[in-house]
Amino acid sequence: FVDVISRCHEEPLILFLDDCQWIDNASVAVLNQILMMSGSAIKDHRFFFFGACRDDEMSESHPLNSMLTSMNCFGTKTTKIQLTSMSKGALNEMVSTELSLLPRITRSLANILHHKTKGSPLFVKQVMLELYKQRLLYPSLSRRRWVWEADKILDMKIPENVATFITNSFDRLPFEVVSALVILSCFGASADISLMEVLERE
Repeated sequence: FVDVISRCHEEPLILFLDDCQWIDNASVAVLNQILMMSGSAIKDHRFFFFGACRDDEMSESHPLNSMLTSMNCFGTKTTKIQLTSMSKGALNEMVSTELSLLPRITRSLANILHHKTKGSPLFVKQVMLELYKQRLLYPSLSRRRWVWEADKILDMKIPENVATFITNSFDRLPFEVVSALVILSCFGASADISLMEVLERE
């Protein structure tokens, strides 16, 4: 199946699975079957499988690890890329790009963000959005660039992990909004506006 599909397009076929630390044995068996039957497509670089997981939640006996070991034995190349937190320099480059400012100007803000988030890219993004909402990071018309309140940001109380930070942001939403999000989450990543109108009438 994969071999046929991959030959119908010039672009390579990509299968991406997130949160693979929760994958079960049945899903691993299906995935293994797909990959083993896609040998020629993989070797010709027309099919790629990407899996994202939290390796600290996976033991050596995890079914996915066992499958990857088995694939290596059969000659299918696998590559493990470990994503770590950003260094202060990398985080400063990110902030510099986001704010369209020179790195030497954003370094002070980047250092504060690194201290608060330990260099987690998602955490940094969420904190920057929160700073903007609280007017601690804002565009200055007189200076014609982004400016920030460094002392207030330093004093800002931020949870130690991004999950708690995002959860707390939901707690600040109006009750009606939270209720709507809870219901809509049952319908997947998106929902038609007509569905929302029906729910609103109910």
